[in-house]
Amino acid sequence: MVEEWGTGRRDYSTNVEESVVPIIRSYQINATAYETFTLSPGEQKEIDISMTFEAGAASHFISHIDISVDANVLIYAEIWSGSSPFIFRYGYQCLEIDIPQTLGLSSVKLKIKNYGDVSVNGAYSHNGVQGSEKIMPYTVVV
Repeated sequence: MVEEWGTGRRDYSTNVEESVVPIIRSYQINATAYETFTLSPGEQKEIDISMTFEAGAASHFISHIDISVDANVLIYAEIWSGSSPFIFRYGYQCLEIDIPQTLGLSSVKLKIKNYGDVSVNGAYSHNGVQGSEKIMPYTVVV
């Protein structure tokens, strides 16, 4: 006799379930952005990230963000879209931000501060897929 263990079904039946989590597929259009910047010691900057869109696309569903500088200094970064902040991170030299279910944005602004005592050159990049939905910020005409 085999000892029972685990939490499986006693009748050995199977159940097919559908996932509601979006999945990035290879036929979707890649969404990338890249910006470079320089920061003096103690300087804080706001950088508008240039995003390109294919015909019919209006947003980037971002799954990974890299922010790095060329010296081992403490940096602080905020990711904004319109007037809404989404991500806040502190770290030394390189910030790698994974977003498992993606973050859909139509515009991105990086607010970054150098807490070090040397000037640094840095870079921002993100990767994801393009979407047709206009997500953030909303433009309201009154």
